[in-house]
Amino acid sequence: MEILSDNNLGQETPRYVNLLIDSNIADEFRKTVVWSKWVGIYQFIMAGFMAVLAILVFMVSGSPYLSASIGGVSIFVLFYGILYLAMAVLFFFIGYYVIMFSNQSRNALDTGDQLLMQAGITNMRRFFKISGILSMITVLMIILGVLICIIAAASFAAFM
Repeated sequence: MEILSDNNLGQETPRYVNLLIDSNIADEFRKTVVWSKWVGIYQFIMAGFMAVLAILVFMVSGSPYLSASIGGVSIFVLFYGILYLAMAVLFFFIGYYVIMFSNQSRNALDTGDQLLMQAGITNMRRFFKISGILSMITVLMIILGVLICIIAAASFAAFM
């Protein structure tokens, strides 16, 4: 944030104080709101799919056919059920924050309500924060997977 000194008393005023939302910015914002609403709905659908998968995995983990074939409930099956459930919760919150951004920002543009716009931007920040953390985790998992593959290939080659 760039700060400008605008008086002789040395008090500093942020540059964005004079920020205006003209009709062009409002139009672009409205387009963003429409697409963000679509992304939020998509996230809710994905949360539903993940919840259904979690339920199916938990149902299968208690199956007598699975129990008989592997000698009890596999920890891996339960792990995947919990993983799908956690993903469903994450997708839900991501969708919730995007939908809240969309609704609050659209209403703020319609009414000129500054506090509503601030709430909308706060929800968009939350969306980007969760998405950024998930992206970092994904990159780390990919790096870990590549390292495991390299180590496994080297171990396999050593035994040949």
